[in-house]
Amino acid sequence: MTVDTSGPGPSDDPAERVEDRAQGQAEDRARGQAEDRARGQAEDRARGQAEDRAEDQARGQAEDRAQGQAEDRARGQAEDQARGQTEDQARGQAEDRARGQAQGQAEDREPGPGAGLSERDRDVLAVERRGWPGPGAKERAIRERLGISPTRYYQLLNALLDDPRALEHDPVTVNRLRRIRDERRERR
Repeated sequence: MTVDTSGPGPSDDPAERVEDRAQGQAEDRARGQAEDRARGQAEDRARGQAEDRAEDQARGQAEDRAQGQAEDRARGQAEDQARGQTEDQARGQAEDRARGQAQGQAEDREPGPGAGLSERDRDVLAVERRGWPGPGAKERAIRERLGISPTRYYQLLNALLDDPRALEHDPVTVNRLRRIRDERRERR
């Protein structure tokens, strides 16, 4: 019996074998490159989506924080302004009356420490005398204790530094603040 080997099968021709091997390698390379590209694109998409989500979340948190701070600031300013106008007016009128009465009584006796300073002026010096852990705590105390805005507080304090009655009332604090103010002016 004879076997027919002329049908399709592996070729014995070395040139065809090299060609088949090269074609297989080219197909494998192309398939690998396509898979790598697809994997890279999927990773890039996933990374981009994750970055977009993180950016959106951070942006949303920042916007929420900024909006909350702006609302708090606006509310605080409105409250300060309303409270400051009515309290300052009432306090100013009361101080004027008290000053007028005190002048009449002061003529009969010698002035003591803090004579002529209003209660508010003494309170401003007392707040400034104390050490504070940070500006936020000090500003909160100014609003709560004195019922005025920090801006108004610093205006009053600056005026007190030039008042000889304040120097007489609290020389350590007034001299320390004058020294700081003068150093800042020299730096400018």
